[in-house]
Amino acid sequence: MKTKFLLALLISATSILSACGGGKKTKAASTDKSSDVDVNNTPDNNTPTIAALDAYAGSSLLGHGESTSITVIGGSGSYSFSVTSGSGTVTSSGYYTAPNTDGFASIQVLDNYSYDSVTISIEITSSSSTVGCTELGSTSVVKSDPEIERSIDLTKYSQLSGYVIIGVGFRILDSDVKAIYTKVARLLGSGEIDMNDTYTYRSGDLGNTGKGELYIQLPSNYMLYGVGMAVESTGQDLEIMKLYGARLDGTTGEITNTTECYFDRHGNSGCSNSTGTPSAAGYNQYVGEPSRPLVGFGFGVKVNKVTAVWAKQQTLVFNQSGGCSN
Repeated sequence: MKTKFLLALLISATSILSACGGGKKTKAASTDKSSDVDVNNTPDNNTPTIAALDAYAGSSLLGHGESTSITVIGGSGSYSFSVTSGSGTVTSSGYYTAPNTDGFASIQVLDNYSYDSVTISIEITSSSSTVGCTELGSTSVVKSDPEIERSIDLTKYSQLSGYVIIGVGFRILDSDVKAIYTKVARLLGSGEIDMNDTYTYRSGDLGNTGKGELYIQLPSNYMLYGVGMAVESTGQDLEIMKLYGARLDGTTGEITNTTECYFDRHGNSGCSNSTGTPSAAGYNQYVGEPSRPLVGFGFGVKVNKVTAVWAKQQTLVFNQSGGCSN
């Protein structure tokens, strides 16, 4: 009886050791894939989301008989297109042609596997025979001071082609640019900015807010063409930051309005056609042409002054015939 009991204990102990790796301790492989620079297709709370089915037309305003292509994002990659209201025709590849009557057309995009669908609307009008659309063109560095501490450059990321900057945040600590937060959105051929298609760009430690100590988002349908900031006297915090935004009518290729938005460490903020250059000591900025949105910028700080600025801009290309690819 004692022999059977000892044998049972031995088998039990062997089973436990096998379940625990035979008693040998092993170090789990790290799954941390974070990096200092991160680009995410996320909402403002920075919670990652799964890419969903979405679609947009190269031009949302067409003249009689004009055409535009429909671009689809997400889903399975196999889609069906149909005109669900109004008139006009759409091909199996998503190329829509307007009728010779005024009105609106709704085109449904169906995912052939998940059966998810989205619907986009296109306006047809006889007065739009000169309507075109606007795309982003070539890029160039327009300011490059030495000793830049931190910068962003959207052109490094292929998935951000066709996007413009709509929001910026900074964090300053110990006379150093510790972090930059940037929000970007897709610029449509009509000049509208698609707030349902956004990415966030984070570089450095943004602190508790996740967006830096000061953050500004431009008004709806405005894109960034200038940015500036100043550091308070001890070099520990931002004193003020300022963004310059432009609104585009993509159907004519014209900038229709500009705005200047500011935010300071005392909680004062606002946007208007002209807020003037901040009087804070050590303020520095880059402001380009409203028709050339910024796709990159950076700053350097020494003690309590912004001493270095880097900026990259992108041209806008007007396509008179419409049917832009973006």
